Amino acid sequence: MNKEIIADVQHVLPRNFVVVEYARAHTLLLNHDYFQQRIMRHIPDYLDRLDMQKKMGVALTLLYEGRVVACFGIAQILGGVGEAWMTRDVDFRNYIRGVVPLAKRFFVIAPPVMQLKRVQMIIDSRNFKGIRFAEWLQFEHEGTLRCFGFGDHEMMARIYERSSIEHYKHFQRGKASEARPLHWNSTGGSGEAACKTGEAAERTSGRRIQAYWGVKKSTANRRLADASLQRPRGRNARP
Repeated sequence: MNKEIIADVQHVLPRNFVVVEYARAHTLLLNHDYFQQRIMRHIPDYLDRLDMQKKMGVALTLLYEGRVVACFGIAQILGGVGEAWMTRDVDFRNYIRGVVPLAKRFFVIAPPVMQLKRVQMIIDSRNFKGIRFAEWLQFEHEGTLRCFGFGDHEMMARIYERSSIEHYKHFQRGKASEARPLHWNSTGGSGEAACKTGEAAERTSGRRIQAYWGVKKSTANRRLADASLQRPRGRNARP
């Protein structure tokens, strides 16, 4: 499951960013911020719990030129219910160019792969940036957990309809779906020039985007069409 998701999210990352499977040593290489240090102080077996969450679902690590930026994943706690987690470096915002497309893509593709209908995350009430980031990822605020462990925390959740899972299954069968962005191309490029027209889509994304547009044109047909437009009219026109 990890390899399948890694192969998918890697396509949206800029140069020098790489996603790999999570390992315990990755957490030790992070320079943790205040909120992460607070959690580790109150949970002595924090690393053991991360290892357990890895076995319960998906766990990945984002690297930039070999440096660990963040460790994250989703642990399935009930049937169809997963809980997202993340531990990040204090300089996390310096790598936002790779974090943003990765986070957005991960929460589109991972839950359908895991067949989840609900993904939730618990964020410290004082971590305003984390709450705003969760809202940007389409997580909704469901309430405040008072005196939850070592302080108040916010419960954020995102619900996945059945259609999102069906979209992913269609994509796996080679059909066009909303699971993969339109500008993605099968050669592994980031596709920074978005496909604004059907012709551009054909040139950049091949058969997969051709199926989306529902148009199958050959180079020969296009040349014949252009020639017909340029053909002279009147007495001198050839039959």
